Amino acid sequence: MSNLTGVTAIAGGTYASAYPVGVSRHQVGKGGSGGRAHASGVVAFAKSSSPLAGKSQPGLRGSILPTNPLTVGHRSGHTDPVASETFAPIQTARLRLRPFRDSDAAAFAAYRSDPEVARYQGWDAPYPLARAEAFVREMVTAPTDVPGEWLQIAVSLTGDDTLIGDCAFVSQLDDPRIAEIGFTIAPAHQRRGYAQEAVRGLLGVLFGAYAKHRVFASCDARNVASSRLLAAVGMRQEGHLVESTWSEDEWTDDLLFAVLRREWTNDNG
Repeated sequence: MSNLTGVTAIAGGTYASAYPVGVSRHQVGKGGSGGRAHASGVVAFAKSSSPLAGKSQPGLRGSILPTNPLTVGHRSGHTDPVASETFAPIQTARLRLRPFRDSDAAAFAAYRSDPEVARYQGWDAPYPLARAEAFVREMVTAPTDVPGEWLQIAVSLTGDDTLIGDCAFVSQLDDPRIAEIGFTIAPAHQRRGYAQEAVRGLLGVLFGAYAKHRVFASCDARNVASSRLLAAVGMRQEGHLVESTWSEDEWTDDLLFAVLRREWTNDNG
């Protein structure tokens, strides 16, 4: 679980102001983001995620620049994006969502080592640099949109390309038209609306270029920042699971959020 102002949202996001944002603490992909939203700050990664709630986010309409992927037929009758070699970068008003680079490892390890960032996420602080280097190396060339495999995406500032966090998504094995998301924002860059902006950008490309039908996310019920962020980006709370996750020697509750492609399109043009 990521507490870095991150929200790990199964295709969703939340913005909370004074808590780490992180969603998706159940995320278990390479390097693991998690499957819960974290709201302990602006850690964007739904337990690989949680929160930034509070401030309005800059509009993103027309600011996402994905390239439509090739598609192939699926035996159920729908078409799915073909997994590409790497994630095609997209840009929002202030951020770039791009593949990780080897030079990102130190910053990645630093924010994941913050106890507040890790609080609602699926890793323990401190996060070793060697582990960060190995993880980043994998993500540098990781294929995009492989069902069942989490893809971690770097979030950087458009000006100097400084890494300020990460987001992630995984298409479901049983139906790749459904995806889960997560995100985390470093403490130094929280409470500026970056988590919500990153989640909106990720949702835009998932419903656009990757033609997903549904995106969902989950977060620790105590992660107020993440739950607010997920609601702020248009995700609907669909459930409250009581004592559903064993975390740090105690049973904790999970909140479930989701949004459909038609809902996203209606709200975002």
